[in-house]
Amino acid sequence: MSFASFILQKEVGTQYREAIDAAREEFAARNPEAMAIAAGGSFRPTDEGVGDGVRDGVGGGLRSGVSHGVINLDVLGQRFQVTHPGGKIGPSDHGVGAEDAVATSIIAGGLALTPGLRLLIFRYLVGSSGAPLANEVITFQELPQGGLHLAAFIKWALQPLMRRFGMDAAAFRERALELGAEPAQQGLGPRADAGVRFWLFPRVPVYYFLWAGDDEIPGSASVMFDGSAPTYLSAESLSGVSLITNLLVSTSGSGSAR
Repeated sequence: MSFASFILQKEVGTQYREAIDAAREEFAARNPEAMAIAAGGSFRPTDEGVGDGVRDGVGGGLRSGVSHGVINLDVLGQRFQVTHPGGKIGPSDHGVGAEDAVATSIIAGGLALTPGLRLLIFRYLVGSSGAPLANEVITFQELPQGGLHLAAFIKWALQPLMRRFGMDAAAFRERALELGAEPAQQGLGPRADAGVRFWLFPRVPVYYFLWAGDDEIPGSASVMFDGSAPTYLSAESLSGVSLITNLLVSTSGSGSAR
């Protein structure tokens, strides 16, 4: 199963269980404040677990006396909290007390906290470089190893979009703005009938461009990324923008994905 498909599933399955466990362990080994800063989030220390040895992901050694705490991180405009080092994740208005098995049913603004989304959050926090935006867009194919995941990206991120909005750019724009997207900046990216920007994470904007078709010419679409995206997430992880497409084509639920 591709990651673009997995991020939409409610069940973990066997293929990604080890990946989630490994990502959670790597997350626990990192400096939480440094991760939060690089990712564009914030860190709130707590008194729980003071005195435990926590491995410093920068120097590789153990840091003693590091307080446990909570990282606040926006995901498509929804505020999530991630406990450190435990790695429990929950929408900020629900808290993070729920076990992972329960958390899959939590909905924040129409965004389901699936096992795949939890994995993506861990990967983002661990991999964030803190690099500024390049303010130039690149295609999925231009991502390092993007070609390896291109088929799944097209199947799950582009084709459902075209089936729903291929003939109606106005409906696409309306739905995207309803979910909290912003109009794409003028001069950034190709000229299209509709162009919008979502913030997948605080430092990872995702651009959707759509050209409407007609009875003679089929429509087309492109999902693009800021040039800094590869310093935050791999191509496989970025194929998880299929969750944005899923929100766009869904006719149920409401709320902001900004």
